[in-house]
Amino acid sequence: MKKSLLLLLSLVLFLPMFVLADAAAPDFISYKVEIANKDGAGYYDYDGVLSGTPIGTLEKGTELTVEYETTFQRVEYVAVRYDKKIVFIKASDVVAVGEFSTKNKNVASYEREQKIKFVDEVVVRKGPSSLYPEAGTIKKGETTFKYYIVYPHYIYVDYKGVKGWIDPSDAGMLFGGYDYIAYKEITNSCGTIPKNTILEEIWTSSHEDFKVEVEYKGCKFTEIDEDLARISAAKKVYRLNKDKTFNDLNGKEVTLKKDDEIFVLTEPRAAYDSNYYYIEAGMNKGWIDLNLPDDAKFVREIEIKKKDSKKDDDDDEEKEINIPVIAGVVIAVSFLLGALITLILLNRKKDKNEKGN
Repeated sequence: MKKSLLLLLSLVLFLPMFVLADAAAPDFISYKVEIANKDGAGYYDYDGVLSGTPIGTLEKGTELTVEYETTFQRVEYVAVRYDKKIVFIKASDVVAVGEFSTKNKNVASYEREQKIKFVDEVVVRKGPSSLYPEAGTIKKGETTFKYYIVYPHYIYVDYKGVKGWIDPSDAGMLFGGYDYIAYKEITNSCGTIPKNTILEEIWTSSHEDFKVEVEYKGCKFTEIDEDLARISAAKKVYRLNKDKTFNDLNGKEVTLKKDDEIFVLTEPRAAYDSNYYYIEAGMNKGWIDLNLPDDAKFVREIEIKKKDSKKDDDDDEEKEINIPVIAGVVIAVSFLLGALITLILLNRKKDKNEKGN
């Protein structure tokens, strides 16, 4: 009995599991609906949708699986499998069943750290569709920094007790809060943003990359993402694999030698001149053409901390948590506890043997 107990304790204490999942979100994940219309609902084939003529009727309460969602002539439909074929039902005639589970093996999710500002109250639903009932709301003025991408058109949040799905196109949400730097001079009929101007806390209305809008000295600039580079949350240190030259902010040519270390401050630019990065090299700052990783090797990151508020300090401290270190501490503590329990059991057995003799 004691041997079994010792083995069980060892298994519990010595085998902590840490599982990290990181995969791309699938194109669409099916979910279940039922006919909600008291008079039932017509279902259509493709030609029937276009002509408005149903090919049959389904009774209220009929449960079906949505294969995908679509829109015909500004009317939303769900495509369901019925009688061994795909048919279409008006979305207004069905409601989603139950609560969508993120634990479904077909749900691939990954965590993203990005600021979200709620400029209006936002509805959280029990699944990734407007057909699901409300799970709660997030009030105007709240800000969160983490969410989960699990679905092409929805994101999953777990924030202050509210768990569920949000449509990222909701007008009540702004994404980002990042700093940008002007890659070149930006001009419109109202005014000009000089090259290399730092623009702080820029918010966008979508979590996907799209045209950024900013205000500068009373002028509004729209659709300028190709003229901006996002400043990283951390300085990335690279060591050059070859000699490189660049022009600093004063137009002076600076020569960097192989094995020199530079600080890269901007994210890769996918839309415009993607190989250009804003860097610091000693006392010099400017834009350099880098083909990574051929021209330079990544060395380490240095966190950039903003001291504007206590909240920012708390967020920086949270980001500094090192998962591998925590795992090592847990394993070490487990090892010590296991060893201690083993010693206690062995001493008890020794004492019994001595008393028996």
